[in-house]
Amino acid sequence: MIDGKTKILGLIGSDIEHSLSYCMHNYAASKRSINAVYVPISTPKDNLSAAISILRSPSFLGANITQPHKKEILPFLDRIDPIAERIGAVNTVIKDENGMLIGKNSDVFGFLSALKESRFPYTDKDVLILGAGGAAYAVTDALSGMGTRSIYVYNRTTAKAIALIEHFQSYYPNQSYVLCTNPHELIIPLLIVNATPLGTPNTSLAQAFPPHPTLKPSDSLIDLVYHPTPLVQKASQKCLVSADGQSMLLHQAALSFSWWFQTSAPIREMRTALQTHLDFWNAS
Repeated sequence: MIDGKTKILGLIGSDIEHSLSYCMHNYAASKRSINAVYVPISTPKDNLSAAISILRSPSFLGANITQPHKKEILPFLDRIDPIAERIGAVNTVIKDENGMLIGKNSDVFGFLSALKESRFPYTDKDVLILGAGGAAYAVTDALSGMGTRSIYVYNRTTAKAIALIEHFQSYYPNQSYVLCTNPHELIIPLLIVNATPLGTPNTSLAQAFPPHPTLKPSDSLIDLVYHPTPLVQKASQKCLVSADGQSMLLHQAALSFSWWFQTSAPIREMRTALQTHLDFWNAS
């Protein structure tokens, strides 16, 4: 029951109608008997300051942040957690006891948890990251110094890929980073990570393929979009080890939940809620 004491959380981003964060967090709150509700806060790119004003309301506990605001939100916050500062992107905002807004990032934990849960090979492996936005920064940070060989970065805007590489070279000088200008030329076995929104359902990008090399039997693929994408379907047809972003979504959400409420998240129940809604979505 929503009443005058109900605390509010939300998802700040653009084109968030497809998101399934609501089902996980609202179900988790009910299972923990927490009087809170998680709502969408649709925020165009040029209206982020208005969303921050909403977060400062006493009723709000915090929010998740998604595209296109993971980087742009940094100047609006009162403090940035060291991991989020290193990544240069925030996906979770929490509010401390003094009402200060603190930026954190649970994507690194979520991505590594997804790799381990799905038993993806990444040590002693070359990696190709498609994209250079906030998600790509989190993936690069997660894989740097973890025993990967070279991390290749491809982005349609080359300058953004170069900026990402230069950013992490200062933090991980022993990690090899390589600018990729043509993914089709990569013939080595790869772990391919699609860190772009291409393939997201019900958007203009739904049927788009990220540029990628010819998929080889020795490759593996993880797509951070958590609905089946053309890229994942193509990998499955070739019998590659592949996965979408469901596991990452679950684990980063669970960590955000624990930050907001200072209690462990009911991961089993959150997984059930996520899968139920995905099944319904895919069936419709």
